[in-house]
Amino acid sequence: MRRGAGKAIWSMLAVMGSLALATGARAEEPKKNGSHGEEVGPSPAVLTSPNIKLELHSSIQLDFAGFSDKEDTIPNVAGSQENTIFAKRVRVTIKGKLFNNIGFYVTEAFDSTPNSAPAPYVIDAQASIPAAPWLEFTFGLMKMPFSEERLKSFATHMPFMERSLASNLENKRSQGAVMRLHTPDKDAVSFYAGIFTGELLTAPNTDDYFEYVGRIVFRFDQMFDGFPGVSNLGASFADGIREPIGNKTMSYTGKTMNELTWFQAVPVNGHRTRWEGDYEWRYQSVWFGGEYIHSEEQRNHVTVNLMTKAGLDKNVVRNLDPLVEEGFNVFFVVVLTGEDAKPIIEPKGQYGAVSLAVRYSMVSFDNQEHKIKSNKAPKPIYGREVNDTATPLNGTSSALGRKSINDAERDLTAGINWDLKPGVFIQFAVIYQWFDASNPYNASRGPGRYDVNYRGRVGVTF
Repeated sequence: MRRGAGKAIWSMLAVMGSLALATGARAEEPKKNGSHGEEVGPSPAVLTSPNIKLELHSSIQLDFAGFSDKEDTIPNVAGSQENTIFAKRVRVTIKGKLFNNIGFYVTEAFDSTPNSAPAPYVIDAQASIPAAPWLEFTFGLMKMPFSEERLKSFATHMPFMERSLASNLENKRSQGAVMRLHTPDKDAVSFYAGIFTGELLTAPNTDDYFEYVGRIVFRFDQMFDGFPGVSNLGASFADGIREPIGNKTMSYTGKTMNELTWFQAVPVNGHRTRWEGDYEWRYQSVWFGGEYIHSEEQRNHVTVNLMTKAGLDKNVVRNLDPLVEEGFNVFFVVVLTGEDAKPIIEPKGQYGAVSLAVRYSMVSFDNQEHKIKSNKAPKPIYGREVNDTATPLNGTSSALGRKSINDAERDLTAGINWDLKPGVFIQFAVIYQWFDASNPYNASRGPGRYDVNYRGRVGVTF
């Protein structure tokens, strides 16, 4: 561990314990809101009338991030990896209901990360209108209904402090509309169909195309009487065109839990198609599940450099094979003190509840290119994509300049969670990370090396 990291960790844990023990905020298990699984703890209504009800919710998280030795050898483009303390997921949410059935949800974020300054901005602004007991429409700025992990709110408290590596292959929030069909009374089966700009948050649509998303969820505890625990199975599909009409479009990036950018986005042009599947089961004090995501991003009209046998390099424009991205995670959570496993645990004893969380996750990027077809050569020859800033359909990326891109990262996260009160919690985790030998980050540290990160958090939500 880097010099001073150990002392910083113990100091941070002391601060966390003092803050949490002094707080008595009250919250219960998050409630679903609308069609997107947004979760907030209950709060007394701050305004009620015959036609309107408003609730105010908030979350505050203070984090410590620590890193193993030789982190100063990473490329500058990867971001800062210094031991630090920072505010994370500082959110204020207004949840309301009009005329007893029209719901709305607005969230303002005041987050900061180790690599950026705080900048208040709206991350949720959605309204839901029920058209029938089995039909609902939601529109505005929201999460796409694509992944169970992404739809969960990590602001209210989850067993893991950050989402898995697989979440790098998901769009976060975008502007659009969703139609939700579901079984009346109970959400035993839900089907979502949505259309979105595909741009992040409130960014304007730069490519004149939309992204279409579909998702189906089966909730077995709602389908079968007497089903043990809570269990759901989901599958999703998304497709959109990323064509640089106004601006170049880039692929997904690869980031670690502590914000190290180990795979820089590369230029893409064409369809982005994704498939996803997820499963979870919570039974008494045990919670386990997993998710798999497959994504393909077309790369049409890309500039490559052909390396001929005569040594005469030449830049040409080619339609390359799609960039294939895959990610998955599996996790296991057990509440050691015997309480029911759920996002916000209700401790039975005066000293709170303690749980153990373990997760393994992976994400990979493969451009499938080992040889590129030439117009004149009888057989494909070696070539590599180049940083051609003069061509608007291309762009710069530290991930380029190699014969092929085939990079993966894997991590194993082991964490301990201490819920002092419902909605008041302390978390600590150790993250082991492995990178493929071809990755520039791993090459800078020597072959066969692994990386160890640390993360601590104190949080309050209501």
